[in-house]
Amino acid sequence: MMAWTPGMRDRAIEGLSVLARREKWRTSDYGDRIISRVQAALTDENPVVRMHAAEAFTGLHADATSEARVAGLRELLITEPDVMVSTVLLNLLGREAHASPGAVDATLEALAGLRSGADQSSEPQELTDEAEKRSAVDRVEDERNNRKVDIVTFLALTHETPYALSTLNQWASEPAKHNELSHAIPFIRDYLAPGAEPRLQQRTFEFVTTASTSALEYWTATGGAMVDTSELTPLELSELENVLRVLDATADQIYFASGAFESKRGNFSEDDVQQGRATAADIARFAGLATPTLLICAASKAAPVIHHVVEALVYLAQVDEKRSLKALAEAVTAHSNYAYDSLASGVVVPYLTRLVAEQRDLVLFDAEGVDAFKTLLAAFAGAGNEDALELAFTFADVFR
Repeated sequence: MMAWTPGMRDRAIEGLSVLARREKWRTSDYGDRIISRVQAALTDENPVVRMHAAEAFTGLHADATSEARVAGLRELLITEPDVMVSTVLLNLLGREAHASPGAVDATLEALAGLRSGADQSSEPQELTDEAEKRSAVDRVEDERNNRKVDIVTFLALTHETPYALSTLNQWASEPAKHNELSHAIPFIRDYLAPGAEPRLQQRTFEFVTTASTSALEYWTATGGAMVDTSELTPLELSELENVLRVLDATADQIYFASGAFESKRGNFSEDDVQQGRATAADIARFAGLATPTLLICAASKAAPVIHHVVEALVYLAQVDEKRSLKALAEAVTAHSNYAYDSLASGVVVPYLTRLVAEQRDLVLFDAEGVDAFKTLLAAFAGAGNEDALELAFTFADVFR
């Protein structure tokens, strides 16, 4: 009889795992044998075998309740030393989060109490270079950690489960120490967007506002915009990078969530029209929540952050021209060199030209509007922008 090699066993279980995920095979004459073999493979000594078996876990327990599946996944995760296998199990756990939020939350809390780290036996066997092996393992480790972040963020904001909510609040209050935020904030873009369920949207804005406020406090206290990074320790540099990523990600996701990107490029599809895009009331609510948070991000004085703030504010001017104009003046002047950027002038100067044509009362007679308009126009004219200079000369009354 031919002896089974590790590679043959891997492929055999992979094939049985595929069959176990298909109902017609699970209910066939071979179903019991397929299920028993795959079930046994969940605790095999070979991590690749366990991984393939884990991929069929939901099929193996298709008739069980969601909470029963979570209990099974919890048992496997607690005893699983391999990063590759635990990543598969976490993906499956995440799929149960909506149906069984409390059970999934408790599972995450239990996992958090365990020793972190993983058995490095998951290093890909086909890689022989040690650096390549390490890189591959790091990528899988990152994927596993990101799955945890996704589940925690989802549970905290949509179900307010205790462990997830406490964890998210801790991340937001200490952004320098938690690089998880750089993944959590992009995850919640749809929760921010105009038309999102109001309570969920409110909670999500509270989260990003807390995170960006804490990040700005750290950034300002450490002189982030002016600090010589060569003088920082690796830990100090890492923490500074963490808070800048929070500010950048927050401005970035609010910009994309607003609809400004799609509007600028005309990317609304026929499906968008049929499903109903955000209403004026949705956008107005979004603007009210977003503007203060955008200004927090702009106060970092980091040019890339400011640019997405500016693009979002220009788009949201449709809701309240005066509020956006004042906010833009505050954002643009936060960085002394921002007006010299061609991308900046390409957004702001056309906006100022439109205001002169469509909002003359605001920019010629409203005291606050005039002041904000003068600030913006002076910034870009002073930077030598030809269109801004022409606008300044053409409407010299603004400078009286």
